Amino acid sequence: MKMKKLKLFLAVAIALPLLSMTITLIDLEEKYILNNIASIKIPTNFKELSKQEKIADYSAQQRPLVVFTNKEKTVFITFEINQRYQGVTQDKLITIKDYYVELNNYFGKCIDSGIFENNDQKYGFVKVEGLSKKTKKVYVIKFFSNINGHLLEGTFYCPENEKTQWVDTANKIMRSFTIKK
Repeated sequence: MKMKKLKLFLAVAIALPLLSMTITLIDLEEKYILNNIASIKIPTNFKELSKQEKIADYSAQQRPLVVFTNKEKTVFITFEINQRYQGVTQDKLITIKDYYVELNNYFGKCIDSGIFENNDQKYGFVKVEGLSKKTKKVYVIKFFSNINGHLLEGTFYCPENEKTQWVDTANKIMRSFTIKK
């Protein structure tokens, strides 16, 4: 009888934390950015930062064109055109992805990278953990593609300690990124 009670106790001890965990479903809505050049699905409770807020939050050298964030300003989705790359084609995305993997492995740990296709266009991505942003460790997904010979980059940031609750949504956000043809 004692063995039966022990097994029951162990089953409850294991199951109780699992039952108490709630899966947060985050609603996404499509947003058009950069004069409708691209679209992406963003959490419905995120807001786009105004020009004044971007000036206050980012240095002139690192200021993205578009920034979406949650109300706590702990999770960000940013977009910019990377001026370092000129003449970017779909074929060069693998080379750029490989460079980002190497670069991010220097500052953090690249945990995944690849190329995916959406709307007949290729997109590269790099997922990194352990990067520091303003003295905090962050989880980052950088996704990118070419547009008119330039590299359009989107970046998802969240605190590393919130990665578990954001990873599925971040992947949906990344895969919804579409450049209009």
